[in-house]
Amino acid sequence: MLLKKRGVSTVVATLLIVLITIVIGGIVATVVKQFTERSIEESAKCQLYRDYFTFDESFGLTCVNMSAGNITTFSLQAAQVNEELKTPLEGFNIVLSGNKDSIVADVRLNMSGSSALGGIWIFDDPSLVIKLPKQGEIITYAYNASQFYDRLEVYPVVEGEQICAKSDSILLESCGRVT
Repeated sequence: MLLKKRGVSTVVATLLIVLITIVIGGIVATVVKQFTERSIEESAKCQLYRDYFTFDESFGLTCVNMSAGNITTFSLQAAQVNEELKTPLEGFNIVLSGNKDSIVADVRLNMSGSSALGGIWIFDDPSLVIKLPKQGEIITYAYNASQFYDRLEVYPVVEGEQICAKSDSILLESCGRVT
């Protein structure tokens, strides 16, 4: 007795392939859409902070005092923005870099200042709670580094601990006595 083997007709097979392709396309489109929306939302948060912070050299305090144990001081100015800043600024990251390595100092609103090794504080008073410069304001900070770093970069940090693109950078030089 011969068994009759029957396969799926070509019409049904074609429909199945088209249906599977549509389902896979829908899944890929959903994932891409969610990723794109999230990326656009995150980049929009940082847009107004693109060049928000700049290093101010008018006071002569953006330098490294090697005789005081590599205390790096820097004056940071916040830009005067004409638009309302809808995304709250939580702080900024400072990247200190040298010949062989770099370190990141996280500076957040209302954190305690510290002059200990690796600590950051508002210049003139290590006991003050850290504040951020308001629009148009300049605040000088000090950082107690373990070694000499010759470059400084600042990155705004907005709501949700999102680190934005570099706002400014500066080459550091040796300075006089820091108190």
